[in-house]
This record gives sequence, structure tokens and C-alpha cells, in this order.
Amino acid sequence: MTSASASEIVESYQAALGKGDFATARKLMQDNMTLQGPLDTFNTADDYLESLKKLASIIQRIDLKKVFVDGDDVCVLYDMVTNTPAGTAFIAEWYQVKGGKIAALRGPVWKVKFWTKLLPNDQKLSEHTHNGPSLLSWKILSSRLHRSACTSGKGSPHIFP
Repeated sequence: MTSASASEIVESYQAALGKGDFATARKLMQDNMTLQGPLDTFNTADDYLESLKKLASIIQRIDLKKVFVDGDDVCVLYDMVTNTPAGTAFIAEWYQVKGGKIAALRGPVWKVKFWTKLLPNDQKLSEHTHNGPSLLSWKILSSRLHRSACTSGKGSPHIFP
């Protein structure tokens, strides 16, 4: 696979997510695609997409900053603008493309400060694992993000441009 092909697959994937077209995005992912991130790990594309669907409601837009390509590896850097008190987060994602589909994703990586703005006051950073918030914290964050999105009056924004 050439660098252009890997880049085109990731760009098509992001464009599909930006349109809310999760079915097209799914076709660009291997069934056993893995995501290893600071908040969770997924071992199937379907599980990861379910998580993305929940996150979509808090994202106003994605401001793409830079894309790096090295063979089957694609690194995407962007600002994720949310409709939450956390505001904007700088995100880095590393995609690995194999057999014409996304096989793995590492990230998203962001500053811890972004997520801690969304934690309840009684939740301490020391309660987090070394890889990010614990599962309990993720559930609290998810709930808070959902409440914030539902009360923002801004509708359901896109994940990617």
C-alpha cells in the first residue's frame, strides 16, 4: 500500500464521520480494529464506533492542523472544539492501515487538563490510572459530556470536518 492510499483511507474515514455517516466509516475499518487510548481500549470496530457516536454530541467541529504519512502509518493532529466547559483540546491520533482498511488507532492523546475540567469537583486526579481516568471516571465524564451537549442547544455537531 502506498502512503497516498493510507492517507486517502484515513481522510475518507474522517470525512464519513464528519457527515455522521457511521456506516461508511465502518466499511473503512477492519472488524478487529483496535483502539488504544488514554480512556479506554477497544478490540472491535463496532465497539469503538458506539463510543464515537456518544462523543459526537459534544463536538462542534474539528480544526485539522497537520497530517503526516509514513507508508501505512498516518498521524493526524487537530483541535477538537467542544460545546462543553472544557472548550478546545489539541488531539493527536496515529492510524495504521493494512489491507485497505484501518487496522489500529493509537490515541486520541490530549492534555489531562482538558478532561479534568469535566470531572466533578469531588473526583480527584489521583483516582485515575497512569493511562488516564479510571473506568468510573470515564462513566462520570461520559454522563457529564452528554448532559452538557443536551443542554447546550447546539444540536448534534460533526466529529470531523
